[in-house]
Amino acid sequence: MIQTRKGNENNVNYKTIYIFLNDVLPTYGHHIQCLKLHGAQQQRAFYPYLQFLTNLESLTLKPDQTYRSSDSNQLNQFIIKSLSLNTLNKFSLSTDKNTLKTLIRSASCHLTNLILIQPHHIPPFNYFGQMLYIKCLSIELNDDSWLKNILQLMPNLIELNLFLVDKPDPFYLELHDSFHSQIQHSIEKLYIKFGMITNNHYLYYKTKFRWIESFLNNFKKTLKSLTLVGMYVENNFANIHQLQSLIDDFSQLETFQYHIQTSDRPDHCVSNYNINTDNQIFNNNTLEIDRLKSFTKAQLFMCTKFDMIGVSSQIESLLSFLKLKNNPELVNLKEIVCLYDSQNLSFTSILSKLINLSPNLQIISICNCNNTNLAIKQLKELVLNRSERIKNIKYINLPSTHDNFHSLFFSDLSKLFPKLQVITFSSIPKYIDEKEITLLEMIQYLRNHFIHLTHLKLQIMKNDGNFQRTLDNLREELSESMKQNKLYYTTEKQSKRFVLSIWL
Repeated sequence: MIQTRKGNENNVNYKTIYIFLNDVLPTYGHHIQCLKLHGAQQQRAFYPYLQFLTNLESLTLKPDQTYRSSDSNQLNQFIIKSLSLNTLNKFSLSTDKNTLKTLIRSASCHLTNLILIQPHHIPPFNYFGQMLYIKCLSIELNDDSWLKNILQLMPNLIELNLFLVDKPDPFYLELHDSFHSQIQHSIEKLYIKFGMITNNHYLYYKTKFRWIESFLNNFKKTLKSLTLVGMYVENNFANIHQLQSLIDDFSQLETFQYHIQTSDRPDHCVSNYNINTDNQIFNNNTLEIDRLKSFTKAQLFMCTKFDMIGVSSQIESLLSFLKLKNNPELVNLKEIVCLYDSQNLSFTSILSKLINLSPNLQIISICNCNNTNLAIKQLKELVLNRSERIKNIKYINLPSTHDNFHSLFFSDLSKLFPKLQVITFSSIPKYIDEKEITLLEMIQYLRNHFIHLTHLKLQIMKNDGNFQRTLDNLREELSESMKQNKLYYTTEKQSKRFVLSIWL
C-alpha cells in the first residue's frame, strides 16, 4: 500500500513523490496492490506511471479542496487509464455526471467493488448503460430515486452498503415509495447506516422505525447478512422485541449485526448499544455562529467547521455553557473561520476557548485582516492564553491586506504555527511586486521559515486590473522551475479568482 500517515495524504512534498515515481515505481511498481491518492495534483503526477502498477488491485481517489470542475477531463483520462489495468477490482472515487459516465463505459469485467464518495448523480440505467460485473457497492444516497437506479444500473449486486445519515424523514418516505415497485435484485449482504440530528430534536421519531421495517421487507427473500448502524434513533430500536421484528420472515438470513446510538436505555438483554450523551460526535455538520439560536449543544459537539462570521454575544454565553464536567472537547472540529475584528475585545478570548476545546483542529482561516501587526499580536495572545494546540495547526488561510506585510510577519507566523503544511494567501503577488523579488525567492523564504510546508496557494483576484499579466508572469516562473522538477503546480479557475496551487 502506498499511503502516508492517516490524515496527511495530501501533505507529502513533491520531491519525495518525484523520487518515488522516477526511482522506485519503475522497478518495484509490480509489488503495489493498493494505492490511495489525495487530490488532483497527486493524480496528475501519477498518471504517466500507471502502467508500472501491473498488480494493482485497489485504487482510491480522494477529493480535496483543490478539486474543481476544470479537472474533470484530466480525471476522466485518469479513470480510463486506471480501468485498463486488468488486476484492478476495487475502485473508490468521487463522481459527478461526467466521471460516472466515463466509469460506466470504461469499467471492465475485473472491476467488482465500487465505492462512490460524495456522488452527485446516479442516472437511470438506460442513460449510460449497465455495470453488469459490479458485485459490491458502497454509496451515500443523496436522492430518493438513486436506489432504484442503482439496482437497475448494477443488476448483479450481491453486497450493498448504504449511508443515509443526516437525511430528513421525507427523504426516507420518498425513498421507500420509489423503491416499492417490483425491482429484481440479488442483494445478499446489506449494510445500512442511518439517523440524524435536526435543529432541536434528535430526529423525527414517528416514521424512522417503520421506514426501516418496510424497507427491509424488500430484501427478505434474498438477504443472508444484515448490519444496521443507527445514530440517535428512537426507543423502538432499544426494544429487543421490536428489533427482532425487523427480521421476521427473513428465510435466508444467517447473520444480523447492529450497532445503535440511542438516548434511551435498552432492554437488559440487548448488547451493542451505546447510551448517547451530548459530547459524542456523529456527523459532519457545519455550525455557523450567527445562527446559534437554532442550534443545540449536541450539534456544536458534532461540527467539523466552526464559522465565526457574525460574532456576537451569543458566542460567549454558548462557550460558558460548554464548561461542563470532565472537560468536554470538540473532537470533531477541524476548522475555525474567524472574522478579524479589532474592535471586539472578546475576539481573542473566544478564539482561545475554541482552540482549547478542539484537540483535532487543523485549519484556521482569518478574514478581513488589514493589519498584519495586529493579527500577529492577537495570535500571540492565543498562545499566552495557553492555547498550545495552535502549534499543531497545519493549514492557514490568510486574506488580502491593503497594507504591506510587516517585515517580521512570516518569521512571527512560523513561530506561532511551527507545523504549518499548507498556506493560502491572496496578496502574495502584490507583496512580490512591492518587494521586487521573484516568486521562487519568496517560496525559498517561506521554506526557510516553515520547514513542514508542502503546499502554497496564491489567489489572484480577477477584478485586479493587472491580474492577467501577473498570472502569466507567475506561471512562466513556475513552469521553468517545474521543468527542473523543483516543484509542481496547477491553476484552478474559480468564479472570482485564479488560484495557483504549488506543490513544494
